[in-house]
Amino acid sequence: MIKQLGVLGDVLRKRSNLHLHLDLSLLSVSRLEKGLFRNCVALQSVVLPNNCWVVGSHCFAGCKNLIQVTLSQELVSLGMFSFDACHKLEKVVFSKKLKVIGKYCFRGCTTLSAVELPPLVQNLHNHCFAGCTKLTHIHLPKNLEFVAGTSFLGCTHLTFSLDKMNTSFSTDSSGKLLLSYDGKILHAYPSATGQVKLPSGIQRIGSNLFRHCKDITDIELPEGLEVIDEFAFMDCRALRSLQLPKSMQKLGWSAFVACTGLQEVILLGKLENLSFGHCEDEEVLERISQYLSLKQTNGWNDVIGDGVNPTIRVLAEDFSA
Repeated sequence: MIKQLGVLGDVLRKRSNLHLHLDLSLLSVSRLEKGLFRNCVALQSVVLPNNCWVVGSHCFAGCKNLIQVTLSQELVSLGMFSFDACHKLEKVVFSKKLKVIGKYCFRGCTTLSAVELPPLVQNLHNHCFAGCTKLTHIHLPKNLEFVAGTSFLGCTHLTFSLDKMNTSFSTDSSGKLLLSYDGKILHAYPSATGQVKLPSGIQRIGSNLFRHCKDITDIELPEGLEVIDEFAFMDCRALRSLQLPKSMQKLGWSAFVACTGLQEVILLGKLENLSFGHCEDEEVLERISQYLSLKQTNGWNDVIGDGVNPTIRVLAEDFSA
């Protein structure tokens, strides 16, 4: 049966002028193999086999006219890139048994508007819903423990809600910010745009969190913030100025790389209290004076990258050269 499905996939890839509704519900198949229906642009809807518990990687990737998918109630795992670039996919109803949603699984599904994840899902991996530009709401289940910083990149209208039994995450009153349960770590804020003000209580900004947020022009970081992780603001090209609070302790590797519009960085705390990702030479930091550009040090170069030359101002009241 698996071989026949492979032949079917090859045939469908050659029939791009058709409009097909594929019902596989009665087939006795437990797994749909890698790339089985990849780039079958004729597919408009598909019903998975009733006993299917695994969808392999790239299985429906590039099915750009696929509108509706009916998943098996036995489905446990969606492989990476399973529905990548299915631009017309409007809705997915998940099996309650689903545990795994792979990397890039629904990336670029630009028509998908709402998602309710089943209760057994524990992790959302890199780019799993990235580029879902019409996604306005996602409900996160009680067992969810990990959300990658790139999970919702480009989901600029997204709000979150949480199962009341979830003890790993919380949201702000607007539902736009996804935070750790105690509110100290910012895990996601995909709708950030223009002038952004982060609420007090946040001590850490997670990796990749504002990556490619090209509409952020200014961001107000709260006093109490201690860590900005790697790639947190990568490619925020409209970001013009940045003020690091006195509480700031560490900037991660390439935290502001490719922020080509960054003109000014104001540091309120002591330079000697600030460490840089992948910078182990503490003497370098100690020698920095108020008028020496941090761009000349290994630490700052690791954080901000090449081709970005902001003015650096140190305003700490107790600063000493």
